Amino acid sequence: MRIQQLSRATYVLFVIVCAVLGAPTGKPKRKGCRCKKVYKELQASFDAKFKAFENRFTADLPNLNRIANETMKLAEYNARISKLFENVQFTQDALQRESQTLKSVKNQMLEQRLNLKDLNTNFAVIDAVVKNLSDVIDRLANISPLPALSNKINQINPETKPSIPATQPTEPTSKATTLQEMTSYPKDCHEVHKSGGMKYEGDYYIMIKPEKSPKPFKVLCKVANGTGWTVIQRRQDGSVDFYRNWEDYKAGFGNQNGEFYLGNEHIHHLTTQGDYKLRIDMEEWNGKKYYAVYDIFRIANENDNYRLRITNYHGTAGDSMTTMRDDHNGMQFSTYDRDNDRRSLNNCAVHYRGGWWYSDCFESNLNGRYYTDGQHNDFFQRNGIQWNSIHLHSSLKFVEMMIMPSDGAMNNNHI
Repeated sequence: MRIQQLSRATYVLFVIVCAVLGAPTGKPKRKGCRCKKVYKELQASFDAKFKAFENRFTADLPNLNRIANETMKLAEYNARISKLFENVQFTQDALQRESQTLKSVKNQMLEQRLNLKDLNTNFAVIDAVVKNLSDVIDRLANISPLPALSNKINQINPETKPSIPATQPTEPTSKATTLQEMTSYPKDCHEVHKSGGMKYEGDYYIMIKPEKSPKPFKVLCKVANGTGWTVIQRRQDGSVDFYRNWEDYKAGFGNQNGEFYLGNEHIHHLTTQGDYKLRIDMEEWNGKKYYAVYDIFRIANENDNYRLRITNYHGTAGDSMTTMRDDHNGMQFSTYDRDNDRRSLNNCAVHYRGGWWYSDCFESNLNGRYYTDGQHNDFFQRNGIQWNSIHLHSSLKFVEMMIMPSDGAMNNNHI
């Protein structure tokens, strides 16, 4: 198209030049026409320019191909960007949905928190009820046997007692049935927890009767980490004096709401009805806590002076019961009025102000004197609440000893 336009322009220009130069003046002369020469010059000039244009176009053709390729790439990039935008939009929608879900969960958690607060309030009420029931159980346990009550009634109304004819044979009198015999008691706290009682963690007060115990007695139960423990000793504020005689340690003393010792006779009946383990929780005055667990724990009867059997330690407090220096395993119990330790010079219970399974004398003395802030009056006497693997010369702030049936670590019930 462009070449045709150039040819037409050349032809028009050629006609104009011929009209101007071709008109002769005067007599005609026989000279050649100059139009052909001009036409050739113009043709050559146009050919040269067209050739230059063609060369330039040919030289620029690769650039045009590159531009076309780049254009295609831009189109591909544009498609990818569109796809990414769609993905971003989808992700944004998903995040919005997750945000709504998290808001819903947050509201549910706030609602559960309010419910938990109400539940804690109810637990406090239940705990108060349990304590009241414990007091009632204590009073019921002290009720006189039913036959004695019947005798009192007969003394008041003797005329109402039916007479038995002399000819009628009398049946033999059966053994008197007491209120305690009519009541079934669990043998320890673990049995109650295992059967579905005491579901929530905390302290409970119940009556138990081990297999060989002559009568039931009150104990403090502690539910922790999904297990039910029977607490046998607690030290926490120094409100109870633990420098006691043999009979006190035999029967037990103190207040189970605070500091107390359950009593060697009760501990003996508990630990000889199966395999039991001991856990001791301890706390220093700086707030650091420790525990010690012994998989085998048992004490003999009074005839053997409540001899201790304890082995298989694990925990964080370190072993201060079965050490090489003063091994408490196999030792008999000692008090200030009953010296059963291995020291010949004096009585360890007197020197260290407690009742314990002393050797010569101790690596632990958890029934020692309670010192506020853990400071001893005599640095070298060490008559406080001691656990030597924690500290040699500082009395502990808190101690709690509790037992429960073990996992069958020992099959022999004899010490």
